[in-house]
Amino acid sequence: MTPTEIEAAAPGDERRVLEWLATELAARRDSTFNWRLWYRLLHAGAYLDAAMMLVPEGWGYCVEQERPTRACEASISPPGHEPWDYGSFSMEGSTPALALCAAIAKGIGGNKRCPKATDHELDCTGSNEPGQKGSAYE
Repeated sequence: MTPTEIEAAAPGDERRVLEWLATELAARRDSTFNWRLWYRLLHAGAYLDAAMMLVPEGWGYCVEQERPTRACEASISPPGHEPWDYGSFSMEGSTPALALCAAIAKGIGGNKRCPKATDHELDCTGSNEPGQKGSAYE
């Protein structure tokens, strides 16, 4: 699953996306991660809370929705950066949880050359190839 596929997911897909993302992150989590709490949140339908637990340790995050009719936006940033700054990973989604999952997937994938990593108004290519139009690494 790519960040772009998560970005296009519909409300109701949160559980499937979160389970996929947790599987991807399982090897990166240390033994202190509270999987029991995470699964309780997932089963309770607290998808945004479950997604927030998957943000990499020490990273910042921000989730917002300007109007109910617009897509939600989320940004995660590695230590030393602020969300929405250059160096952060921003994505959209149909729900706050899906937007945050897409940003996490992009951040762990390291697609820093994707145009959307430079400007969250640009489309995501899901690629880390150099020379992409709109990327800071163009």
